[in-house]
Amino acid sequence: FLKTVGIRPEALVLDDGSGLSRSDMVTAEASVQLLTFMSKHRYATVFRDALPVAGVDGGADVEDRLVVVGDLGADVSSEPAIWTSIDGLTWTLAKLSDQVDGTLGSVIPTDGGFLAIGTEQRTDGFQAPMLYSSRDGLLWERARIAGFDRGYLSGATATRFGPIVFGTSEDETGMPSPVVVTPNR
Repeated sequence: FLKTVGIRPEALVLDDGSGLSRSDMVTAEASVQLLTFMSKHRYATVFRDALPVAGVDGGADVEDRLVVVGDLGADVSSEPAIWTSIDGLTWTLAKLSDQVDGTLGSVIPTDGGFLAIGTEQRTDGFQAPMLYSSRDGLLWERARIAGFDRGYLSGATATRFGPIVFGTSEDETGMPSPVVVTPNR
């Protein structure tokens, strides 16, 4: 596919494919080539509709509280960060229950508040899923998913059955396998 688009393989460095790893890199040129190619593709509309929308995706709102997620962006390591606002103009950094090296990539509204997901960079070199929940968007508690301590979370969605979180788990040999869970509230 890269050849068809005209992207040089060295223009991409994909560590795990989640988009949350600090090792994932794509050159600006490769991004422009992909967007240009897809704008002329027969599935251009589907592709364009699947792209994130700035100020919309990566954020959520519940009962007049806006929440966005990311990280504090230090040079070598980074702390996950969650910002909240009631007016969209003034933002406050929320309090997390722990401090780890990692980044948060998604937040969704739930019946009971918010759920934020991301990936922790562990000190042993492996990645671990990060899952935080909050009732008010201000105080966030870290949640663990039983049996899922190596790998990453790549997405979450709100459904009528409750939130669904998905990602990839790795066993002791590094073999990946997909994971889909409905966290307990």
